Amino acid sequence: MIWWSKNPSGKAIVKNRLKKLVADKGGFPFYFTRSGIVTHRARVVDIAFAADYDDRKTRWVGASGFEENWDDYVYEDKSPVVAFLIDEMVRLDGSLKPSDFEYWNGYSAPTQDNLQPFISVSGGIVNEEAIVPAVVDIAALPSKNIIYYGPPGTGKTYFLRSELFGRFTTVSAGKSRDR
Repeated sequence: MIWWSKNPSGKAIVKNRLKKLVADKGGFPFYFTRSGIVTHRARVVDIAFAADYDDRKTRWVGASGFEENWDDYVYEDKSPVVAFLIDEMVRLDGSLKPSDFEYWNGYSAPTQDNLQPFISVSGGIVNEEAIVPAVVDIAALPSKNIIYYGPPGTGKTYFLRSELFGRFTTVSAGKSRDR
């Protein structure tokens, strides 16, 4: 699960449409970009705001980063406005750019830490009724000299275990001194 300290552009309309996507379609894609390249895609399966978190959180129990109370999602001077329950995160090949998105309601590509709604990617409609957030320049997931920094419960350890463990470890039969 991840949380964000800013409202999506379009606020109330976007909130309602994102909730509708979860209810009607089971979720929506969420893109992360950095330095003008779309680096990751996550699948959001639920969304919550402070007002409805208590009603929705039973579905979230056991998720990496889950907190029982909304107010516990705080880091330094930031607190959540919206939280997303994700069930997968995929590293993309870097060929997708923020300019490949058609943004909802005439919005332009997002700037640092903004959630920007879009309706299509590279000419393919995601959902004609949909508006989906894309995140830009979160400064997470760099390609070299990786230092993961962020509020507790935002999935840093979960990501590292799921994404990197298999690449840098091998499974082999253990040997004892007797063998």
